[in-house]
Amino acid sequence: MQHSRKNGMTARYAIYYLPEPETSLWMFGTRVLGYDTYNSRHVPYFSELLSIAADWDRFVQQPVVYGFHATLKAPFRLAQGKTEEGLLKEVAATAASRPQVALGHLRVEAFGRFLALRPEAILQDLNVLESGLVTGIDEFRAPLGDQEKARRHPATLTVRQRERLDRWGYPFCLEEFRFHMTLSGPLQDGVREHVRAALSALYASFDDPAHIVDISVLKQSNPNLPFRVLQKFRLGVAEHGEHFNDGIDLSHR
Repeated sequence: MQHSRKNGMTARYAIYYLPEPETSLWMFGTRVLGYDTYNSRHVPYFSELLSIAADWDRFVQQPVVYGFHATLKAPFRLAQGKTEEGLLKEVAATAASRPQVALGHLRVEAFGRFLALRPEAILQDLNVLESGLVTGIDEFRAPLGDQEKARRHPATLTVRQRERLDRWGYPFCLEEFRFHMTLSGPLQDGVREHVRAALSALYASFDDPAHIVDISVLKQSNPNLPFRVLQKFRLGVAEHGEHFNDGIDLSHR
């Protein structure tokens, strides 16, 4: 299955952690962002958020394109000669060789100008999982074009972050990796703390310990569409996978 050009571009893929769809964490994140990447559909915002801002969709305009997730390998286009089928097989092999990760409790924190859920501790298994996907899957990634690099604002990055951008296509990977699940777009200083407090209060009733039991490959068919889940892979289990959005299921449950 060769990738095809659409609207002058190839599709983009990404490797993310998405909570299982029945978990409280997933319910919280999707209703903050208003989008369910498993089913490629919009979901209603929490009424509490609409009481903060009737135009809450403006606060989440950027992250909703990607859905509720944590980045393990940032969006990329397939390299020349590589296929979607080959990518899925490689991710399956990587997932099978990595253990599941207990994230524990998460907190709503400011993450630069954004708000995100972050773990309370640095987790070595999580860093190993991320680095294995960044480096082990990189043969499938097409080099960034000049415009794609420019969108990362390289002048604002550190030397090491620019090196990561040039080598791996994403400045915040490997030593620069900081696990986070984005809950907002960039917010002004005066607004950010108010929204953080509101999200923290709302999250309190959803705060079960989180676990990474599988990883997902997502696909953006063209730049006018959000990402959707293509296939999930259980960590630490060989010969597994579950397709989404195409009517084919390979059960791993």
